[in-house]
Formats: sequence, structure tokens, C-alpha cells
Amino acid sequence: MSDSPGYEFWREYPDHDPQAVVWYPLTYGPLDVNTVWPLAGPEPKHETSLYIHIPFCAVICPFCPFNKFASVEKMMSEFVIAVKREIELLASRSYWSNAHISAAFFGGGTPTALSGERLADIIETCRKLLRFSDDTELTVEGSPETLTPEKLKMLRDVGVNRISFGVQSFDDHYLKMLGRGHNAATARKTIDMVADAGFDNVAIDLMYRLPGQTLEEVEKDLDTALRSGVSHISAYSLFVEPGSPLARVQHRGKLLPLPDEQTDLEMFRLVIDRLAQSNFELYTLYDFAPPGKRCEHHVINWHAPQKEYVGIGPGAFSFVRNGRDEFVYGNVNPLERYFDLLREGKLPIDFGVHLSEEEQMARYMVLGTNGLDIPKAPFEQRFGQSIHSVFGETVDKLQGWGLVEDLPGSVSLTRKGRLYLANVGKSFCTERNRMKPHPAGVDLQKGAGQSLIGINK
Repeated sequence: MSDSPGYEFWREYPDHDPQAVVWYPLTYGPLDVNTVWPLAGPEPKHETSLYIHIPFCAVICPFCPFNKFASVEKMMSEFVIAVKREIELLASRSYWSNAHISAAFFGGGTPTALSGERLADIIETCRKLLRFSDDTELTVEGSPETLTPEKLKMLRDVGVNRISFGVQSFDDHYLKMLGRGHNAATARKTIDMVADAGFDNVAIDLMYRLPGQTLEEVEKDLDTALRSGVSHISAYSLFVEPGSPLARVQHRGKLLPLPDEQTDLEMFRLVIDRLAQSNFELYTLYDFAPPGKRCEHHVINWHAPQKEYVGIGPGAFSFVRNGRDEFVYGNVNPLERYFDLLREGKLPIDFGVHLSEEEQMARYMVLGTNGLDIPKAPFEQRFGQSIHSVFGETVDKLQGWGLVEDLPGSVSLTRKGRLYLANVGKSFCTERNRMKPHPAGVDLQKGAGQSLIGINK
């Protein structure tokens, strides 16, 4: 099931599980979208988050597990027409046209692989048909090779107030290894360029546990990032996704070994401690920010109780509620199929799941772990049971290992637990989902290889 020999999809402490869970559950099948939303719209104060997936990249990174395609002019032109049509179809349902969008996140892929005009057109369509406000957090992801002063000005003019882009490393050796389309000097110039364009909320991604990387090199990257003045850092341990080009290179023995498990943990400790010295707090499984600079979209998705978000674009996921019912669903991945469905006036939903109450409770815990502190009161209000009555045996076991504290108001990850965050989260999975791979492999996202239903029977 994997191009990474020996990888198991779930590991129990004291083994370290490097593969985080970013959506849940993992078992899907056919889903009729007309059963998902109520006929009436929500109350005006109802809040949700919007995610739009723009799947084009100027450079295809070999480690990336997300749905992405090369920047082909004809495909990008068709995409803009299709995604605007999907926004219109969604807004025609009063449930979404009436909801207040508290955060909108344009991810990918690389949204700024589109021209400034096309990207602004999509954003303006969202603002016209959905309920944004002046304080809506509006994030656009980019890359150093696709950001320009002109494009940044266009984004500012349509209300974008947060820019995020992947630096990954400030070391040219590792940037080349990762197949990035920029060098370290360009990364530093891009950070300055974004600030000069008037953005005071700038986020970057860094990676560690790179093949051959040392602790000293990780610390050097962190110091460079902190000196740059960015306001948010997402630090990822390199996980070689099964099916990715990097996994195939690794399988052929043409990649230096990744730092071992113990070094990976030492690197994460270093990241936490070094960023804490500069007031960057860990608030999700890999996101660090000073007070007031947390990404609202990430908080909505992961902190318990998780709030709704709707995903637009090929390969996007959504989590929605209809009364006490909860649904997770995913859009189709292949571009041509996405285009065809929208030409027919159909929402491009491919698969999903109507969560049982057991899965709703597990989701609260599994993804709540990503927020580091799982509150007890909302769980009891929602389900009429306490966390301990449902998950007491698991919580006791995790506490015995020193991974969580069972506090009066919450189940909170300890410092040690944060190092083993994926282990903790997956321990709350239902039996049906515990041994499942996280469905984010490149082949899977392109609609090739194993289907979601096939791997989850």
C-alpha cells in the first residue's frame, strides 16, 4: 500500500507516528449533496470558513501530497470559469449565501500561479455572492517565483489581508533537493516585497527532517525566518507521502536517508523552543504565531469544537452541519471531470460520509488534538456525555504515558504529547478508521491508483 517500505499507517507510543491527521474520518462513499444542507438558511450570525483550492503550480514539488497540475494556459482559463460557476451554485443555496464568512483561505497548488487579474476575479466573485465583512481574514497562498509587486497590489485592492508562501528552507542545497523553483536570496527578497506591499500578516512554511539535515541547519533556518519579520511560521517535518515522486526517488535509493526518529523529535523540540523565545506559540500541530496572528482558518478547522467550512475547487474537502447531523465530503479531483460537472450545472461532489454520533465524537477528539487543548464542556453539551465516559480508557492510558493532562476543563497535551501529537490524535479514531492511511497521496488526489472507497473497505 505504500512506496515507503515499512511504513505503518498508525503507530502507538513509544514509536513516533510522523503522519498527522488533517481531516477525519477516513472512510467515505457516495453522498447525495441534497441531504446535506437544510432548506432554510442559517441565522445571520452563523459563521463559517471558506476554502478555495487552486490546483496550479509553476513548479511541481516532488514532496507535495495535494491535488495540483502544471500551469497550462488553457486549463487555467477554463478553471476560472468553472470555479466561479461553483461559487454561484453554492451561493444559490441560502444556507451559504446567508452565512458570515469569518475566514477565507485560497490554497493549492499555488493560487498566485494564476494571473493577478484571474485571481482577483475569483475573489471578487466570492465577495459579491457570499457574506464577507471588513474583518474577514482572507489568506492567499503563493510562492516566491509567482509573487510580484503588481500581483500583490491587486490582491490588496480586493481585500486580501494575509499572504502565506512556502520558503521551506533558506539553504540553497536543500531547496534544490526539494525541487523548489526559487533560491534562498529570492525567498528573503519576497518576504521584504510582501511587507513593502502593505501586508502586516505574512506567513511562511519551513521544513525540517530533510535528508542529511543537521540540528544546526534547522536552527539557522529558524533564526533567518525570525529575523525576516514574518508573523506566522508553519514548520513541517518532512513526511514522504506514499505515491509521491519523492517516495519513488527514495524507493530507488537515490535519496539520502532522512534523519532518524530520535533526531526528528530533537528537531521538533528545537523548533518549539527556538520559536517560543521569540513569542511564537505553537497553536496547532505545526503552526506557530505570536498572540493575535493565529490563522483563523486553521483554528476553525481543528480547534475543538470544530466549526464548519466549505471547500470549493477540485480536490477540496468540506465539513458541514445540518442540525445534529454532520457531513464530510470531497470534490472531484481530475480537472476535466470537475469542468464537465460544472458545465452541467452540478456541484462537483465526489464522495462523502454522514457521520454517526460515534464518528462525530471521535472527530471532536482526533482533530481537537491538533489544537493541543480539547475542551470538555462543549463535548458534553453536544453529546450529552462526558469525554471521560466515552474516551476515559484512552485518556487514562495517554496520561499514564505523560502525553496528556486530564484537567478539570480540558484534555491538554503535555510538552511531551506535542512531540507525539499524531500518536495522540489517532488513538481516538474509531476502530473502523484507526488503521487507515490519510488520503492525501499524489496519485490518489489525481484520481489514479487506489480509490478512497477501495482503501477504506
